[in-house]
Amino acid sequence: MPSDRLAALRAQNNTDALPDAENGQAGYELKDIRVPSGTEGSMSTFFSTVGSLQDAIKKYDKNVLAIAELQSRSLTALDENASRQYQSELDALAAETRTLGNNLSKQIQQLTTWPVKAGDIQPRNNQIGLVKSKFTEALQRYQKVEQQHREKERERVARQFKIVKPNATPEETAAVVNEAGAGSNQIFAQAVSSSERYGQAREALEDTQTRQQALQRVEKTLSELVQLFNDMATLVLQQEETINHVEATASIIKGDVQEGDKQLGVAIIHALNARRGRQICFGIFLIIVIALGLGLGIYYGYVLPKAQGH
Repeated sequence: MPSDRLAALRAQNNTDALPDAENGQAGYELKDIRVPSGTEGSMSTFFSTVGSLQDAIKKYDKNVLAIAELQSRSLTALDENASRQYQSELDALAAETRTLGNNLSKQIQQLTTWPVKAGDIQPRNNQIGLVKSKFTEALQRYQKVEQQHREKERERVARQFKIVKPNATPEETAAVVNEAGAGSNQIFAQAVSSSERYGQAREALEDTQTRQQALQRVEKTLSELVQLFNDMATLVLQQEETINHVEATASIIKGDVQEGDKQLGVAIIHALNARRGRQICFGIFLIIVIALGLGLGIYYGYVLPKAQGH
């Protein structure tokens, strides 16, 4: 029985004594993001949160390296007990990595709701885009590891079947390799019953059944990775919509301000014209009053007395 390889692989990949998770299993605990309420959150806290997510992505990457190593050892194990031990450790690490990946996806999405003032929207979106890009790259690396392992598992199943039935047709081999259900096991079992080397054939059947179960787990993991990819793709679209909305709003505000300045300029011109008109009217009024005063003065002071004396 091999020793606990999981702890050794973590040390080998420099994961530094990962803290205990809440369920008591060794793992990386990613604390929940507390998105502030209100119209503006602290940018220093935001950047600190981004740093924590980047650290978690590094742990995710290191887990993927450890998973690849365990997969390789599982395929080259010399006996069934060793293979099962490696597979047990692999399942535990894959479950831990799955939880970490789901938490990362959720928290990156939550980060997009971090409230900031208008001037900090672009820096916030840049940081979110950086974290999303790093996480997507980590997902792609994990996907590649699982795809390569799937091919190696299929090759192992095909070789085991060829041991039992050297003259197997391509269709029979494909059925055993690609179908992990009762139909493929029945084909294999029939080949075992007709084999002259029954003991070796029986071991090959047991190993194949184990590999088929591993293939099912690989397919499940790949499906989960596709979902995480979709989540990140949706996040990009949401960010673009938000940015477009902000830009459209800013454009509308800018247009409103420009229109307001234009209207204010027109109003000032009207006000100046009205003031000038009032000044002109007042000047005309003064001229009329002065002219009237002069006319009355001349009439009563000169014309009327002269007419009475005559």
